[in-house]
Amino acid sequence: MQIHALMIQGIFFANRFLTVCIFVCECLQINSLSQNHFMVASEIQEELKHLEEMLVEGTNISFILEQSKSLLSLVDANMHWQLHASILLQIGKAHFFLGQIDESREIVAHVLQHYSHKDKTICAKALIQLGNIHQQTAQLAESIACFQTALEIFETEQNILGLAHGYTNAGISYRKLADYSTSLEFMDKGRRLYEELGDEAGVAANTGNIGNVYFVMNQYAKALEYQYQALAINEKVNNLRGIANNCLTIGGVHLMTNEYGLADSYFQRASELFEILDDKAGAMHAQSNIGILLDFQEKFEEALALDEEVLKYAIEKDDASGIASQFVNIGNLYANPKNTRYEPIKAEEYFLKAMDIHIELKQQDAVCSLHKQMSELYERMELWQKSLYHLKEHLQLNNVLISEEAQHKADLFDQRRKLDQIEKERQLEVARFQEQEKILHNILPNTIAERMLNGESNIVDKAEDVSIFFSDIVDFTALTSAMNPESLIMDLNKLFTEFDRIAKKHNVEKIKTIGDAYMAVCGVPKKHQDHALRLANFAFEVMSASKQFIIGHSNVDLRIGIHAGEAIAGIIGEDKYSYDLWGDTVNIASRMENTGEKGHIQVTEHYKQLLDGHSDIIFTSRGEIDIKGKGKMKTYFMHQSNNA
Repeated sequence: MQIHALMIQGIFFANRFLTVCIFVCECLQINSLSQNHFMVASEIQEELKHLEEMLVEGTNISFILEQSKSLLSLVDANMHWQLHASILLQIGKAHFFLGQIDESREIVAHVLQHYSHKDKTICAKALIQLGNIHQQTAQLAESIACFQTALEIFETEQNILGLAHGYTNAGISYRKLADYSTSLEFMDKGRRLYEELGDEAGVAANTGNIGNVYFVMNQYAKALEYQYQALAINEKVNNLRGIANNCLTIGGVHLMTNEYGLADSYFQRASELFEILDDKAGAMHAQSNIGILLDFQEKFEEALALDEEVLKYAIEKDDASGIASQFVNIGNLYANPKNTRYEPIKAEEYFLKAMDIHIELKQQDAVCSLHKQMSELYERMELWQKSLYHLKEHLQLNNVLISEEAQHKADLFDQRRKLDQIEKERQLEVARFQEQEKILHNILPNTIAERMLNGESNIVDKAEDVSIFFSDIVDFTALTSAMNPESLIMDLNKLFTEFDRIAKKHNVEKIKTIGDAYMAVCGVPKKHQDHALRLANFAFEVMSASKQFIIGHSNVDLRIGIHAGEAIAGIIGEDKYSYDLWGDTVNIASRMENTGEKGHIQVTEHYKQLLDGHSDIIFTSRGEIDIKGKGKMKTYFMHQSNNA
């Protein structure tokens, strides 16, 4: 496969949330063509904050630029120099987003010249912006120097957000220098700080940048993992620029793994978003990648038209890195023998021009890739000596870039990130369970409570094979008629607490109590192949234990009914939850209890058949009895043998 100059968006603009110092609310004169009125400094700060938030969203950049300029005209640079500097930096960022690099550079230089000696924080923020400008123009050493100086200031000022910005942006520059282990180290520091701040947009940007590192290291599975995580966060916070950048890299991964349909859908989505954002540079990146896709699909004429359009834009913007990338892409078109315009000499010309630029910009990863492409081109041209030379250069440089040490550090970074995520999830689970689990687990089966905690809201299950238990206390009304309420509740609570203990012992699930009745099931929500046997042992122990209890002044006598079959299980209620069972099996089990006798466990013939062969369980036929809604049914009393 040919290696193309696939573009990924990697710049995370540092001062996304510009910290504005709080000034004393002094009135500032506003000169308007229509009227004169006053606006206090705090109101200007609020408007600036609103514009900053809009810039984070990435929409209406031109509007943000004009509004920021209007605010600047209201502020006296001598009286309110800090506010004046903050607005200038906002204007510089807007120019940057619009691809107006020279204008942005001029404004940042002005801030550094006039305000850096007055306020260290403003100086550091301006350095971050200048570093981004250097990064965009492939002056990577200069960009890292800016970021490092800004980091030193933010460290002294204990500015956590500034440190997060600085580490992330420096990590991007190191990635572009192909120093992948250092890049991941800086990214990791930035990610941790954003998480500490609870800054979702920052976490998303950092996560996406980490994915970009794995992309250029050809670790596509990890690249996708990080990019999809970033995409989910950006979609949650509606960060259109972040979504577009994620789509560029995700599409790039799918392109390199020959999943052209997926690649096209992500590139098109990125292109549409950049159009919405009025981001010409971003749109050109997307178009460049679409051009590569068209080349892979052998749609050479369409690819060439797009590549030439992007090249023209890069030349207009004096974007040396972009020019080199397009030289590579156009060269690849002419180097493809399947192209009717196959011209290896022309391809060589484009490759050589690109190589000069990449070497000048110290873009080692691009140089490495281009050596491989030139080796393949000279091989097709049967220029064996040149082919061998570029192959050797490629292999030597590739060994430096993708060294075992770099791969090892990348793997360690990924493992550390996963461990951090596991620990974070564990802590969140503990906090959540402390508030919710205690209540839900007291009123619902454990597995059902877990499903609700995990977000399920409509829980309905069909249980194919369960055994259902009903019991009630014989002559309960007569026994309790003279009891006071407190004594009645206390006696019932003791009895049913013992039933609950026995149920837990046999993996039987209590469903509910209604007055003196107790309902339980085995086989749902947790399946048991031996549900009938478990419920039988539960019933025997309940019957035996109940004889040790007294309600009022009388011994407790139970009547128990059991049936087995299928049932529907689920949650009812929204504010007060209840787990319950429905179906014919439930009704018949209830009828077994209603038509039973004191001190006996009445079961259906179907339930008896499930336990045939258990010598420790004895069934005594009652013959056929009339069951409401079912007619005549053959039933049995179930007992334990004396040897059990």
